[in-house]
Amino acid sequence: MNWGKLNVDRVANDEELRLILEKVFAELDGEVIVKILGDGGVPCDIVQKPEDLLNDKQAIETEVMVSADVTGFGRLQFPGIPLSFNGKRPQVRFPLPSD
Repeated sequence: MNWGKLNVDRVANDEELRLILEKVFAELDGEVIVKILGDGGVPCDIVQKPEDLLNDKQAIETEVMVSADVTGFGRLQFPGIPLSFNGKRPQVRFPLPSD
């Protein structure tokens, strides 16, 4: 099969290619897939669940997580705005409503 270097060639065979890739990827661990693709110059990462962000090394090091009091739930952590002003990330200034 000619996979081709042009997108038009890949699209012509996209169903067969998708089936082949799904089979290969189903047999590999996500970290292995990310390493193989990354080594090949494909920017990628594992899709994570939202709660995984609480323990994400990059999220912790960049201090993207913020804490705030939420009425009826107590103090919770959640992703903040991914911007910094004068080297500091904005924080929640008021308690959040429960509704």
